[in-house]
Amino acid sequence: GFVKPIRPSYGLWIDGKEDFSNGETIPVHNPATGDFLTEVTAGSADDINRAVKSAKTSFENGCWSKLPPRHRAKVLNRAAELLTENMSEL
Repeated sequence: GFVKPIRPSYGLWIDGKEDFSNGETIPVHNPATGDFLTEVTAGSADDINRAVKSAKTSFENGCWSKLPPRHRAKVLNRAAELLTENMSEL
């Protein structure tokens, strides 16, 4: 299968976009070897509040909450498939 290369860094995913604004990062290491893999943006209390606000807005405007259950199930099943297919990389 196709393996995506690991990027040098990852931001937080808030309001549909990647956000690196915090500036603080956390290193991620391979637990089997200890090798450095990447770094992720550390979330602050403000980041959490923004993420919760975004999720609440999305729920209230119906982006997700008003989708038919069958469609939500398709999305969640696809997400589960992708996680399973990429388990070794994760």
